Amino acid sequence: MAQATIVLPAPYPFRLDLTARALRRRWKNTVDRWDDGQYSRVIIADGHPARLTAVQATTGVQPTLMVTVESATPISERALNEAGLLVQKMFGLAVDLRPFYELADDDPAIGPLVQRFRGLRPPRFPTVFEGLVNAIACQQVALDLGIIVLNRLSQRFGPHLVDHDGGSDGLVWPHCDGLIWPRWGRCGVVV
Repeated sequence: MAQATIVLPAPYPFRLDLTARALRRRWKNTVDRWDDGQYSRVIIADGHPARLTAVQATTGVQPTLMVTVESATPISERALNEAGLLVQKMFGLAVDLRPFYELADDDPAIGPLVQRFRGLRPPRFPTVFEGLVNAIACQQVALDLGIIVLNRLSQRFGPHLVDHDGGSDGLVWPHCDGLIWPRWGRCGVVV
């Protein structure tokens, strides 16, 4: 299996555990995973499913993330850079939270909560399409049910990463072009 790694600086304060758990929302989420201090997700790199993992390499005032991409096919420099940009977007690494901390730290109502979750970054979905589908599915009945619906959608319409034994080792969130139903065009546009 091919493997490539990039190290990304993260703004202070940063905690991968809090940010990944906020992005994941529930332990039943099979697309975004958090295991033993490591975030993982299957992405498409160079047209093929690949496992993206992120680990917080350093903490303190200069935190860093080690992002690794593993694939059955060679990983291009472009795919590795795109994976790094994806992680920056998903974990809100470009968002300046200093004005928020300046405002909230001294607030008697939310100050203790801000201290407890210091380092949590505002997570984002990789695409507007994934964000929209998550918003719709997770507003139905209960969040757990929404996550189950999203897992099934990924399982049914997303490509799978195949492990060494030929079994499925992860789900890729489907691209909107992969969701085509009879009488409906790509992304649900009536034709």
